[in-house]
Amino acid sequence: MSELCVLGPVLIRDGGSHVHVGGPRQRRLLATLLIHQNHPVSVASLVEGVFGETPPQRADATLRTYVTRLRQVLPDGIDVIAEAPGYTLRTNVRDAIDANRFEAALAVGQRLLTHQEHRAAAEVCVEALRLWRGRPFEDVADEPWAAAEVHRLELARNRCREGLIDALLADDRAAEAIPVVDELVAADLFNESHRLRRARTLYLAGRPNDALEALREFRAVLAEELGLDPSPELDVLERAILRHDRDIGAQRVRGYLIGERLGSGASGPVHAARRPGSQTPYAVRIYPAELADAPRFVRTFADDVRRLASRPHPAVVTIHDAWREPGIAYLVMDLLSGGTLTDRLRRGPLTSDEIDALEGRIGGAMAAAREAGIGHGRLSTDAILYGDDGLPYLSDLALGEAGERDGDDEADLAAVLTKVGARERPVPATGRANPYVGLRAFDTTDAPYFH
Repeated sequence: MSELCVLGPVLIRDGGSHVHVGGPRQRRLLATLLIHQNHPVSVASLVEGVFGETPPQRADATLRTYVTRLRQVLPDGIDVIAEAPGYTLRTNVRDAIDANRFEAALAVGQRLLTHQEHRAAAEVCVEALRLWRGRPFEDVADEPWAAAEVHRLELARNRCREGLIDALLADDRAAEAIPVVDELVAADLFNESHRLRRARTLYLAGRPNDALEALREFRAVLAEELGLDPSPELDVLERAILRHDRDIGAQRVRGYLIGERLGSGASGPVHAARRPGSQTPYAVRIYPAELADAPRFVRTFADDVRRLASRPHPAVVTIHDAWREPGIAYLVMDLLSGGTLTDRLRRGPLTSDEIDALEGRIGGAMAAAREAGIGHGRLSTDAILYGDDGLPYLSDLALGEAGERDGDDEADLAAVLTKVGARERPVPATGRANPYVGLRAFDTTDAPYFH
């Protein structure tokens, strides 16, 4: 497959060999068109890019000749078309240009990192950085008309390096991140965020003395070269290193420190979390973009959370926080450490008391959620968790996902109760009329069934 390469010297590659593009001026023409891919470039701008400030006579005619020659060597799916006020490089196959593939991979890597998929994010970022062969548009990188695009791509390369470093640190592979962070610092010696990232990386790699030395070195560089003092963030990091703060390098999301991955599900992975300075554990569900950006989810997620919170039930896992951003959403809940009902059944059959507690609490929780207008849609033994108190709790309600799940709550609850050995439940005998059966037989005010 032929490809256009701009992440280094501009060239066309066909498999393992290079395609002869032409002389320096024809390569400058290709570079100019690539910088403005899919947008017309005026003849005047192309003449300036190809010939400089002193173009020859009949420069327009020579330019047309160069365009004709260039068309003969371009990969399939890419062409130069005449379009007022000049020419346009049309790229119908975006993957045929290495910079496009790099930026697409960077977007994937950043999305994976946001969703705490650290190992996958690191793999994507490594592959993206392998596309680089030097300075972008190296042949013309110092030309004024190329400077903005060169700078944009170099910033994107640094974002990819930062993403790779963060992914490696989160995956407990700090030693592997050191060469990458050294490249990042070398790219901009006075960038404080790069220097702080390097110190954190050294510390997490088990080299606290080197981390402190890196901070002292940067403080000296700022003072001697620029006459500046570092920001307070450097002092904060230095003190944290001196006291061996275990939160250094932790992923932070809206005031929560995101920890290990606890499990996965159709609605996204769940991670352990806590607030800085606190030992209270939380569980954070991270909804993927395809769900968080769905129109129904955008419209209903916050309202569902508020309705559920307004009708708390003692057997529903407590929700502490929830929010949505473009491409992602979060749900912060109690972290229950007793495992799932599936785990409990592996240890043997439930006792009659456990069955009674399960039947009353989960049935009541389902009924309470139903009264709040919220269903479940995939109730199973994996969706029932146990707390330290040994009691069962209902989790994974369909918040923002009404219509997205195809389960039948009545049938699913019956299947769970049958699996644990519960007898068919009669309608509760109360002093008031109760015409309902199934889920609605679990009256949410019928205390003996779920307290």
